[in-house]
Amino acid sequence: MDTLMKRQRKKKNLTQSRLGELVGISQGHISKMERDVFTHSPTLTQIILISDVLEIDQLVLAEFFFEKERKYLRKNRGYSKKAVKTIKRDFMKNKY
Repeated sequence: MDTLMKRQRKKKNLTQSRLGELVGISQGHISKMERDVFTHSPTLTQIILISDVLEIDQLVLAEFFFEKERKYLRKNRGYSKKAVKTIKRDFMKNKY
């Protein structure tokens, strides 16, 4: 199954190596980011660069990586929706 990032990269006729060159990330790391399972999340800077090159909305791409992390946390770390809602509420309350 192709992920959002992989579909967009192919649509742009870019190899993983070329995308990596354009955004300053190794081909191996691009490969890991494209997988549907959690391996390692990109930095915000990397999300911005990748979204610009692939013409994906930055928030949509960030959500793709958030979902990968959520799946990982649910499976491996006793993910608590209540804790996340509390953190989100507190963050939004103090935003700006």
